[in-house]
Parts: sequence; structure tokens; C-alpha cells
Amino acid sequence: MRKRLLYLLFLFILLCFTGYGQNPRNILIDDITATGCSHCACMDSVLNTIIMVRHPNTIILGMQGPSSAFYLPELDGLIFALGFDGTGVKVNRKLDEQSMNTIADTVDARYTSSPMSPVKLEVTSKTYSPETRIINLGVKATSLADALQGIFRINLAITENHVMGPQQHDPGCPGGDPYPFKHIPHYNVLRKIVLGVDGEGLISGLWARDNSISKNYSFKLDSTGWAAGNCNIVIYVDKKGDTLCHSEIQQAIVQSVTRPIGVNEILQKTSTVLNVFPNPSQGIMTIQIQVNKSGNARLSLSNIFGQEVRSIIDQSIVPGEQSFWFNTSGISPGVYYLILLTRNEKISQKIVIL
Repeated sequence: MRKRLLYLLFLFILLCFTGYGQNPRNILIDDITATGCSHCACMDSVLNTIIMVRHPNTIILGMQGPSSAFYLPELDGLIFALGFDGTGVKVNRKLDEQSMNTIADTVDARYTSSPMSPVKLEVTSKTYSPETRIINLGVKATSLADALQGIFRINLAITENHVMGPQQHDPGCPGGDPYPFKHIPHYNVLRKIVLGVDGEGLISGLWARDNSISKNYSFKLDSTGWAAGNCNIVIYVDKKGDTLCHSEIQQAIVQSVTRPIGVNEILQKTSTVLNVFPNPSQGIMTIQIQVNKSGNARLSLSNIFGQEVRSIIDQSIVPGEQSFWFNTSGISPGVYYLILLTRNEKISQKIVIL
């Protein structure tokens, strides 16, 4: 009991005085895809069934190449600046291009070696007009490090989920199927870079600890073909390097275009419901799951680094609401994520164990 109290006291001090405990890193992944590419189906499967399950706070910018049904020529400048000469994926824009075989280990290692971000990003205000399709956004960036030094920039991107279109599959891909093309929903489709390829200057030189910089932006969903309810705003800050592909992302966050502040893309991508109470919890926790299709469901507990701590259920469930009980005794106090994975969906819920 005494050890638990000491741990909680240490955790409280860490959260209150370092700032880092309240600011987990959200890795940003640049993914160059194409609907006519079987390799892209493999990488999409790795990103969504491995990376996003282990690390649900990861953010993906899915840029579409010339052979894609969603190709936008205005994004060619970004693809060129990032150093891509074909399909591929990069982590936080500092690391070399990754393959399907290395991406999971690279992301795991990055979260483990640098789990907290020195920059805190917050959406302070947001309005969206369905009539004009104009978004007004307030953002605040704060340094949480004693002496951040360099040239820091901010940028905004619009991504869209549930974009229906063809995708070539290869039976050899993880999650592939025997059909060469299939009409499926695509996620994280990059629609627009709001502030240009390089973004906008935020601060140059010393960025002192607790120094906050506020910005206000007004921009439009350009195409009426983009479903506002499926669109998200990705906000990210980088530290300028020699080139854009060496300008490391310091932090990134996601904000829904139409939903309230703080609601992100995970809720947009799912019709499954995951409720937890009490939260925070000590002892028995009740978990409610509601699905609209039969199938296998896997529920697990992961720490803030995306490492699985406990498998809770892995079984077939039927449509409707079901309750499960989870005993948190024996698990160290702290912040965790419940990860629910079904055949077509993945959602997460942050919990606190006392």
C-alpha cells in the first residue's frame, strides 16, 4: 500500500511540475499511397492493423500518387519536398523511408525512446459553417522544454475518412484478398495543406519554457465532394532542417471539422461504441461494448507507449450491447488505453488506473 501511495505521489509530481506527463508524443506518418498499387494495400494494412492498434494516437497523412483515384496535383510539391520518388512512408519526417517490414519496429522504437513531446498543441476555438464551408480555428503552441532552440514552424492539413474508391489488393498482403480490385473505404486521405508546403513561421531562436504562441486561421473546405463530417484538421509543428524531409515533427494533433473540440478521427471512423466506468478506477472496471455486426472482437489494455499490458477478451460477439468486467488489481497505477479491434474497426479509450 505504501509503495502504491509513493508511486501515485511521484506520478502527481511528474504531471504537475514537468509538464511532459501531460503531453504524450503523437507521431506523424507521411504515407504515399495509390489505389492502383498492391504494395499500398499492404502498407495500409500494416498502418491500420498494427501501428494504429499499438499506438492509437499516431496521425497519418495519406498522400495520393498520380496513379491514385484521389490524386491531387497541388500536393506534388509536398511529395517532392519530402523526398519521395514513389510509394512509401516516413516517420516524423526525420527518419529514412520505411518499408512494411520495418515501419512497426521504427514507430515502436520512437515512442519508447521519446514518449513525450517538448511542444504542447491545443485547439482553443473552432467554428464551422455548413453554408460557406469556412473553418475558423484558434491554436496555441507552448514550449515545455527549458531551452528549445531553432526555427519552429506550424502547419495545418485537411484529411478525410470513409472515402469510397477502388483499391488493388494482392493475396500475399497482410489483410489482402483474392480479388485484384475492391471498392473499399479509404482513411486519412490528404485533401489540402493549408499553409503551403513549408508551413508558417512560429518562432525562431530560443523558445523558452512555458512560452505560448497563439494563432488564428480561417480556411475553407475547397470541394463540396469532401464530406465535412468525415474531415479532420491535422495541426503540426516542426523544427526546420536542411530540407523538409529533415524537419522533424515536434508534435501533431487532430481536430474534427464538425465535432466538438477534443473529438478526433477515431470517433469518426467507427460505429462501434466503447464505454468504461468508473474511470479513473481502482479494482473492478465495467466495460460496455456495442456493435452492429457479428464477428470477432479483441479488447486489450496498452500503456502510453503502445505496449500491450493485458489481453481482456478475444472472442466472437453478436450485435447489441454487452458488458465485461475487468479487474485492474495488480496493474501499476497510471494512464492506459483500452484498444478494441473488430474486423472492420478500431477504437480506443483512455483510462486511468489508481
